[in-house]
Amino acid sequence: MSICSMVVHSRPENLDPIVASLNKMEGVEVRARDERGKLVVLIDHPKRQVIADSMMDMNKIDGVLNTSLIYEYFEEDEDYPATPAEKATVPSALQIQST
Repeated sequence: MSICSMVVHSRPENLDPIVASLNKMEGVEVRARDERGKLVVLIDHPKRQVIADSMMDMNKIDGVLNTSLIYEYFEEDEDYPATPAEKATVPSALQIQST
């Protein structure tokens, strides 16, 4: 299971089409917005790779100036086991305590 929150900075005049594009993305939900162009976005998906791809795709949306990762939670799931790269970058609490 993976959950991320992000702030997406966009051009105010592009806000509505950007929100529509984000809400069409798998596991992505716009949770808050302000008319100056800032969006609070939640990504919730069992596969961490889908989240990473979504974050990259957000930067390709016309009018998005930048994105900032605010929070990430990752927990290995039996149905979606972590890849070797994910295990190397996100050690579990037990791995941290044992080193």
